[in-house]
Amino acid sequence: MPVPERTSTPQESAHETSEMIELTPELVLEPVAEPQGLSKLAVHAEPTSAVYLDGELLGETPLSTREISSGQHALRIECLVCSEPQAREMTIMAEPEETVRRVVRFPP
Repeated sequence: MPVPERTSTPQESAHETSEMIELTPELVLEPVAEPQGLSKLAVHAEPTSAVYLDGELLGETPLSTREISSGQHALRIECLVCSEPQAREMTIMAEPEETVRRVVRFPP
């Protein structure tokens, strides 16, 4: 089957305009540096509990001075022997060369 011929029609006159604008940010965000180095974590809980840091199991209480990276962390302490599941969650900020200590008591 033959392909129909295309014919071009004169287009109406179109005016294109362009304008260059300069954007100046009003707010400049500076990156916040996380503390670098090592810190320590010590956790005591009654009764015996599991300790999680950033979702990773570190061990059971009492957890004495474990080295962790400096900066912000999610700490979860779960009672292992309570009659009903109980846990405490908190955010900790570990500064370099500092020991973060937490004590938790769960009701029996």
